[in-house]
Amino acid sequence: MTGWGQARLKEQMSWVVEQHATAIEELQSTNEELETTVEELRAANSELATLNAELESRTSELNRLDILHGSMVNSLERPLMVLDRDGVVTTCNQASEWLWGLRAEQPSAGRCSRYRSARRRASSGSTFSTSSPSAGLSTFRA
Repeated sequence: MTGWGQARLKEQMSWVVEQHATAIEELQSTNEELETTVEELRAANSELATLNAELESRTSELNRLDILHGSMVNSLERPLMVLDRDGVVTTCNQASEWLWGLRAEQPSAGRCSRYRSARRRASSGSTFSTSSPSAGLSTFRA
């Protein structure tokens, strides 16, 4: 090999070494960025786990209160019906189911003119009259 060929080979090898060093630096930088991202994701995952545990706890408490509410409502001997501002039945008990022929487990199906007129009577201070003297209706405004 001539002096010119060796110089050319050295030049190419030097270029390859520089490219290799640049690639290593870029890989190290990318690796550092990925490590930072992994740390951030772990922190976010930990925060989500904490929030999920809190949500599960609150859901459990709401379920317990819902069961308590249902037990209290259905333990009333007098019919109880709660309507929203649009006249939609939001809560009713078993006595209301019997009196009005409702299905207590699907109160939102109870939207009809008689419930709206019952709501108007309740909001105007009127009382409900029923065909059964022993069956009164407790009213509450929602």
